[in-house]
Amino acid sequence: MHHDPLLLGGGFRHTENDRVKSWWRRNPSRQRTGMAGDRDLSWKTLSDLPDVSQALNSLLDQFAEIGVDVAAISADTAEKAETEAKEEGGLFPVGHSLTLDQMRALGLYVSNPRSADETDRPFPEPGLLVVNSEGKVQIIDISNAPFARPDLNSILKGVKFIQEKRYPIRGTLA
Repeated sequence: MHHDPLLLGGGFRHTENDRVKSWWRRNPSRQRTGMAGDRDLSWKTLSDLPDVSQALNSLLDQFAEIGVDVAAISADTAEKAETEAKEEGGLFPVGHSLTLDQMRALGLYVSNPRSADETDRPFPEPGLLVVNSEGKVQIIDISNAPFARPDLNSILKGVKFIQEKRYPIRGTLA
């Protein structure tokens, strides 16, 4: 079975998942229309969201059953992203070092930290991209607030529906 990555975050550099790196290099414009996906997902950093890691961990086997590889993406440094991923107990790869240009290319909202305790650099607000085996975004959910995130069970059901019905990419007239 062919597996495509499920990305949670923005754009990233992650040495453990060559398929995701390859997808990123092949799609330099990351246009919101014309990208499709049954299997890639993108989100924000996991630093303040242990419930997101736990929710995703509980669905990893189900995503794997339908050929979906999961990864999260962060604008944090490699050291901070790896430390926080371990602390949060994520069982999936976490990319790091997302740049402002990459955040913008993905259409993510970008915020400055409210304090040095939050982070030391601008960061992306939540975004979720489901990218199909053709390297095109099939589903996109972007928020400007950390507490407005899609239900991962609904995403799982949606990806299954897309795969079973060969459901087309929607919203391409915007």
